[in-house]
Amino acid sequence: MANVVQGTSNGEYDLARSLRLYDTHGDLPRRSLELWAHISGDAKEMARDFWRRYAQSPEVRDNFDESKIDQLAAKIVPFITSKFERIDNPSWTEQAQGYVARALSSGLTLSTLLVGINAETEAAYAALRRAVTDEEDRVRFARTLSEIQAIEIDCFIHHAITITRKESEAAQQRQAGTFNSRVLGVVNDCTRESEELRGQAVQTSSAARGMLGKTSEVAAAAEQSAVAMREAAQTAAGLIRAIEDARTEVEIAAGVATKAGDQADQA
Repeated sequence: MANVVQGTSNGEYDLARSLRLYDTHGDLPRRSLELWAHISGDAKEMARDFWRRYAQSPEVRDNFDESKIDQLAAKIVPFITSKFERIDNPSWTEQAQGYVARALSSGLTLSTLLVGINAETEAAYAALRRAVTDEEDRVRFARTLSEIQAIEIDCFIHHAITITRKESEAAQQRQAGTFNSRVLGVVNDCTRESEELRGQAVQTSSAARGMLGKTSEVAAAAEQSAVAMREAAQTAAGLIRAIEDARTEVEIAAGVATKAGDQADQA
């Protein structure tokens, strides 16, 4: 995966690397501290301008009156001070991570924070023009402000990407877990249904064997009945023949008796 902003091995913002990239003269911490000595009196106004521009974002639903802006400004003055006094100390970058996390969790985009940083920097430029009259110093401090703002924006972007990536990975893990659970459920259902079908097949096989046994018994009984019927038919045929023979003999005897009677009448 490509890196948009380089971080440390544990995912924290790599401030030392950013200083090497943006501080081309290697003296930004000293220049930043020197600049802050000139503009620190306007720290509260710089913080106010941050919140005023922040409140203008269409993403912000809360109402920000001057009283609320003053309260919020007082809370971030220590952050601004830490950033200028010790630009090379990671403590301010860690505070920035908290600001980004809270903004994203509230449904705001990074853009809302960045426009606030831009307004804060504009207020710092205004304070610089009022406090420093030497043109060479103004140019040097203007470059200092530009470098500080670049590092701060770089830091905020890093935190936003890191937080979003972790949330995405967590969501993917949850989806993968849900998918695996569903697949396992389907497998278990199929296994259970297979066992049920196997049991039904065993019962069907047993019933079929029983039916085959009964069919054999019926066939044997039918065969015995057929034999008995044949024997009965043969017996009946014998009786009929005997009856016919007896009737023939009776008819012959009757004929002999009739003749004998006729002969007796003639005598």
